Amino acid sequence: MQQRRVRTAESSATDADGSADVYTRTEQVHLRNYDSDRRYRVTLSVSKPDRPPEHEATYELAPGEVASEVELAPPGRYDVHVDSEFRPTGGRVGDGTVGTDSTTTVCDVGDQAGRTVVVECGNGIVDVSQGLVD
Repeated sequence: MQQRRVRTAESSATDADGSADVYTRTEQVHLRNYDSDRRYRVTLSVSKPDRPPEHEATYELAPGEVASEVELAPPGRYDVHVDSEFRPTGGRVGDGTVGTDSTTTVCDVGDQAGRTVVVECGNGIVDVSQGLVD
């Protein structure tokens, strides 16, 4: 689980030791490419049913690469849709797409590891689940 300590913009108070107020943010989306010989282009959409996306982005993941997002949407239950394209690592962008996969699921999104959207790529497929293990 990745957490980032961030100084709040509205915080002006300091402790006796001179340190400023901080809080911890937990990633809401964790993406990982487990494939050792394929690159993935993953398009992620997080939305409430019948509403525009709260978050939509495309990620380029090289073999073994990880990406994450914090504070992408208010806590709640969301439809999560992922489209992926993959090609061998030696393939050039102009070579065309070797394969595609997509999936949709419902996830609870929040500020706890158990409410993190997990997107995993490997063996030519993409999987979406909820929750990171501590």
